[in-house]
Amino acid sequence: MARLQGSFNKESHSPAILRAVAELATHDRGPTRRELATHLSLSEREIANAVDNLTRTKHLFMARLRRVAYRTRPVAEYVTEPPEHPTECSGRPGDAIAAALASWRNV
Repeated sequence: MARLQGSFNKESHSPAILRAVAELATHDRGPTRRELATHLSLSEREIANAVDNLTRTKHLFMARLRRVAYRTRPVAEYVTEPPEHPTECSGRPGDAIAAALASWRNV
């Protein structure tokens, strides 16, 4: 029997991840994967597939990128609602250059 669309497996961490994102997110900052794993007392590896699947199915959204001390590359912040303004990590080709040109035009 097929599962209903939007339902989760019994063993899935997805419902807990969605609750954790809602608890940890503020208006100017969203939790990273490491912060989610720490909050849920899980490893980053355990939540990696669930976060990827939630992002792919549009249950989670990447709000912005944040520089952190423990990594040379910026890490993604996640939120449960789509960001109001498209960011460079929105996933569509050309969004970053369009945002840069729009800001340059306003100077």
